[in-house]
Amino acid sequence: MPKGLRDCQRLADKEIKQNMNISMHMCHGLVECGRSQSPGGPSRFAPEFGKILGPSPTRPAPLALLKNPELIDQTVEIIESFTDEFEDDVETLRAKVRVLLRLLKTSSAVVAYTGAGISTAAGVLDYATAEDSDVAVRTPGTVTMGSSMEGAPPKLRSPYEAQPTMMHRVLVALWRHKLLSCWVQQNHDGLPQKAGFPQWLLNEIHGSWYDPSNPVIPMTGELRGDLFQDLLELQTRADTVLAFGTSLAGMNADRLAQGAAERHQKSVADGSSAGGGLAICSLQRTQYDHLASIRFWAKLDSLAELIVQEFELSDLAPASGPSGETSRATYPVEAFVDNLKLLEERTVDKENDIYLVPYSRTGARLENHESLRPDQLCRLDLSEDAEVQLTQGQYAGDTGEVVGKQLEGHWKIRFQHPLKPGARLKRPFERILGTWWVAAAIMGKVPQIPVVNVV
Repeated sequence: MPKGLRDCQRLADKEIKQNMNISMHMCHGLVECGRSQSPGGPSRFAPEFGKILGPSPTRPAPLALLKNPELIDQTVEIIESFTDEFEDDVETLRAKVRVLLRLLKTSSAVVAYTGAGISTAAGVLDYATAEDSDVAVRTPGTVTMGSSMEGAPPKLRSPYEAQPTMMHRVLVALWRHKLLSCWVQQNHDGLPQKAGFPQWLLNEIHGSWYDPSNPVIPMTGELRGDLFQDLLELQTRADTVLAFGTSLAGMNADRLAQGAAERHQKSVADGSSAGGGLAICSLQRTQYDHLASIRFWAKLDSLAELIVQEFELSDLAPASGPSGETSRATYPVEAFVDNLKLLEERTVDKENDIYLVPYSRTGARLENHESLRPDQLCRLDLSEDAEVQLTQGQYAGDTGEVVGKQLEGHWKIRFQHPLKPGARLKRPFERILGTWWVAAAIMGKVPQIPVVNVV
């Protein structure tokens, strides 16, 4: 048995008391220090993870693996090991980050695919993280409310108060340096946009708290058609996928990660070696570890700090949002518009939130929108009591009225939904419209806007 594999075996036997046999490429990935290797090939990285954090009994192994154990490497005999947490030592992690930099620079379509784990440090509860994990704080409620321990997530009265984590800000910096093309986010929290990522390059595949036309999808629900179609297109063209903070436990959207990994392995086999394939970062094992080009075992913010150092990123977004000098971050429309002259031309009444946007009365973007005159644009009135209508999604056609603004600056809209088709009785529900949506509408960046005014 190779020394590296013996060390992995020794750590597993000592710390977990289980008879695990872990191949080196599942410890570190298939791409190692400049060359691709076949599964089981020798590793040039440090042979051990660094430390084993212990079992996570409240986080079960992925159902797909329990049903289909042939999906994983045959050297793994104990599927229960998926509930244990591992962490690379610093130098191993740094070596992997350097390889990641090389892969990103040689890739043409890099897509971030993030799960609940990326927002844990922001105070938003990762429902799948073990309660006794050292990356989560055990408190009741829908968000983690912090603790006395150093580095604990912030105390939040509402999940809407959450601010971007270090990793959110690093991914935005990678996009600004043209090392990231798109972002598919499983979360609903709006943290990528708060960090400065453009709405038109973001696919909130499982719903959003800040898009009234894209409510949160339950586990048994259906994905919105246009978002799923966009996901399929990304699946075909992404040559590198960064799967950060997701358990990859069998969601439909996981096809993005699997597709990039399998396509990369085929390109390596035929000698073309296009893109970087799949990079995974999480503390627990996933069903796609055997496909990963690079496998990071780390807390996301620890990885983010090393990326900043090795990539020499000096333009991170402010830690508390665009208006970081205030006690509470605010997100005005102008923070997301890169053409201030255009913003001025298309602002009718800033105080009352009335704008001109290049969209039709159905919310679809107009053709040749860049050259349209002001009189050819549609008026978007988001002043208090203004009446609006949803343009798409499961509640398309429902009407509502603007009832005010959040402290961060986003609009609160109270909609009315018929209890059944054609019924006069309606159920009220409140949704939030993020200011970045209005900025994107002003610039004509998205194909469809969530709401239009009722005429």
